[in-house]
Amino acid sequence: NLHQGQRIPVVVLKEAGQRGNVVVSLNKGLERGEWERACKLRDEKDIVQAQVIGVNRGGVLVSLGQLRGFVPNSHLSSVPRGLRRDRLQEVKMGLVGQTLSLVVIEVDRRRKRLVLSERAAMRHKRKALLEELSEGDVLRGTVCNLTDFGAFVDLGGVDGLIHISELDEDYIKHPGEVLKLGEQVEVYVLGVDRERERIALSRKRLLPDPQQQVTITLDAGEIIEGTVTAVSPFGLFVD
Repeated sequence: NLHQGQRIPVVVLKEAGQRGNVVVSLNKGLERGEWERACKLRDEKDIVQAQVIGVNRGGVLVSLGQLRGFVPNSHLSSVPRGLRRDRLQEVKMGLVGQTLSLVVIEVDRRRKRLVLSERAAMRHKRKALLEELSEGDVLRGTVCNLTDFGAFVDLGGVDGLIHISELDEDYIKHPGEVLKLGEQVEVYVLGVDRERERIALSRKRLLPDPQQQVTITLDAGEIIEGTVTAVSPFGLFVD
């Protein structure tokens, strides 16, 4: 797709002879530019997108422009830790064709060695997101775990916790009563602990206030029915 007047990087392979012709290589020129780009990405710790093109025992191979990079098993966050060798290879094979977010961590042009890390990219994304968040923000995330004490929500690279007391206006015994895994949920940011990388969330703060919903339709002197929920020395509580 070259056109007249276009400037391109080339490497001189053979100096000018008697006829004054110089032999150059476009491929080597492009490759040199890719290595320089890789060094810049490593130094600036920028996140790049690269497609998985193969696997081996030690990790996966990715395509980064004209270069082929390597992501070691220990730097793959898309692969659960502790898998047996056969299962590990199976999971890695499932990544072929997928695009990963990566950070360049090692460049050795002489040995043609380019190493990248998915885990480092996740750390950078998590840190950037934590810096952006502030109390009062309203976000949308995906429920990724349910426990007895609350629900964890993936906010796009970092998880936040909705404590069970912040899930609903009504008393619930387990988060599964109001949420399910994989569900999209809107949440309110209660607080951000950047040092411990913890985010406190609330679902309840975004729900309509039941007190207002009920009382807005009531008139003084009106007769209604309710259910006794508690008895105390000074009166009754009625739902």
